[in-house]
Amino acid sequence: MKKWGSVFAVLIVMMGMNLASAKDARVQAKELKISSGGAVTVEFRVANVQMKKIEGARVTVVDNRGKIIETGLTNREGVWDARIATPTDRRFAPVRKMGTVTALLFADGYNETIVFDVPVEQGQIQPVTLNPIVPNQRNEPHAELGAIHRLTIIGLINHYAEMQKLKKQPPIPGELNYAPWSPRTR
Repeated sequence: MKKWGSVFAVLIVMMGMNLASAKDARVQAKELKISSGGAVTVEFRVANVQMKKIEGARVTVVDNRGKIIETGLTNREGVWDARIATPTDRRFAPVRKMGTVTALLFADGYNETIVFDVPVEQGQIQPVTLNPIVPNQRNEPHAELGAIHRLTIIGLINHYAEMQKLKKQPPIPGELNYAPWSPRTR
């Protein structure tokens, strides 16, 4: 029976149907051993380099096991909402309980884009820019990083710098309450 369930899930993905139902999110959560059993919505906003919204772009979400867990098409506003259940990314655990996924984007007339470390938190908005295909030019996939909030980044840097007992550099004139870390230890 479990085998047929797996076959059915693959067929749905192959047909390009959206797997964003609450039931599918609960199944993902169970497979990933997520105790809360919940999934969150991540909004993908897709546009080209001129900020024109791209309708019909396929967004494919892959988890840390390499499994496709969601796929769908952007609407005429260039938006697609994904319901995602993923375990906490241990790299961020000291600062924030959030997971991360990888997103691959495909659209007619554009080169593919892959976005690594897309944050999975309720209300997350992930902008993605697609580059147009240009004849007689180098056309290849483009890589981006997920939109991780600056305070999360600062928190992570502080956590790991403090673990290593690094010193702070002198404060930056005009910068309020911030001084970068030095490579020197205390």
